[in-house]
Amino acid sequence: MKLLNTKLDYFDYFALSSIFLISLYFIFTGMTVLLFGGIILILAAWLVYKGEIFVATLTYLIADTMWLINAYQNNDKTGAIFIFIGMAFGLAASYKMQIGTFTKHLKTKLKD
Repeated sequence: MKLLNTKLDYFDYFALSSIFLISLYFIFTGMTVLLFGGIILILAAWLVYKGEIFVATLTYLIADTMWLINAYQNNDKTGAIFIFIGMAFGLAASYKMQIGTFTKHLKTKLKD
């Protein structure tokens, strides 16, 4: 089975099934926004481990949205501003990856 052009091995099945089971447990016992964001962060880290950097960046942006919601709920305006700035950099990185700027930059770094 392939997920996002990545071949899955036994460790991957274990990691994905444990994330799924943990998510189900917390969905039925009452999940907070931060807990859901943490689960998404675990999934994003797994995607980085598998080499799916573009998808991982988008997944990190989803997790950042959860942290932004938490900052808004706690009336933490300074935290929300910093999270928003981080999300803007994440979106810029995502766009640069999509248009291929990072690939060109990495190739020139490798030549040096």
